[in-house]
Amino acid sequence: MSVAGPWPSPSFNGAFLPTKREVNGKNFQASWTVTDFNRNFPQHWDGPSYQLQYVPQSVDYEYDRVYLEEKAYSTPSMSGAPGYNSVNIGDSVFGVKLIEVVDHYDKSTRSIKYAFLIIGLSFLAFFLMEVVRGRPIHVLQYLLVGFALVVFYTLLLSLSEHIGFNPAYIISALATISLITLYTKAICHEWKYAQIVGGILAVLYALVFVILQSEDYALLIGSLAVFSILGILMYTTRKIDWYEVKR
Repeated sequence: MSVAGPWPSPSFNGAFLPTKREVNGKNFQASWTVTDFNRNFPQHWDGPSYQLQYVPQSVDYEYDRVYLEEKAYSTPSMSGAPGYNSVNIGDSVFGVKLIEVVDHYDKSTRSIKYAFLIIGLSFLAFFLMEVVRGRPIHVLQYLLVGFALVVFYTLLLSLSEHIGFNPAYIISALATISLITLYTKAICHEWKYAQIVGGILAVLYALVFVILQSEDYALLIGSLAVFSILGILMYTTRKIDWYEVKR
């Protein structure tokens, strides 16, 4: 038996695994070799020596094994009559499931896990801008920026339900970056600081997007990125006299 199809993430399950399989990220093909020696019923028989149990399509043979076993042993004509061998077809069924590894809900949940990175670094950028300019930024202005960063995830989830995750992420990120950049220009009255904040947000959102697209190297990319950002912050703030700022 062989199965092939245009699916990137097949799940092989059941009593027998494929003897040969190939999954290349877009298509898959697999073949099984099952004989009457490695299953619990023969190739053919005479009379009612074996009774195969019917498995409804709604039953998942992988997760509903208890149901199949109870059905096999509760059939009156097969629960003790001599000469009958009750065989549970669920013990020999095998196949493949076409599963979706990560949908837009999972990606939205994963993106929320990086919210502390974007929000924290955004607040840090505003704080450093406040130190460099020598002018304080009101706490209400910090809160408005924080609300804008949080609304990004609401936009992402609501748009991804209609247009997909990738377009929703790009649109939500551009809208959030534009809003915060214009607001920074309004409170600082200089395009220089607004462009710096917009550039930092663009880099952060692009970094998170790359991490979300990477399944195998997400942790590695995230760790290297955080380490690099920390190094950049330590280098750029090395000459700031924090005691003088405190006074």
